Amino acid sequence: MLTLYIENTGTVNGVTDYKYVVMTDAEKIAEGRIKGHKWSDGWRQLVKMIAEESHE
Repeated sequence: MLTLYIENTGTVNGVTDYKYVVMTDAEKIAEGRIKGHKWSDGWRQLVKMIAEESHE
């Protein structure tokens, strides 16, 4: 099972920073931070940013 954990670490004026962890079953396969995500961009954009960040 693929699981994505996303934690809001701070919000100022509709712009949020997040920590994320990507797991497959019990194994951590990626983790990191996303800074400066605009709430108005929606959750799909956040997940896309995580996927792009994890791919590098």
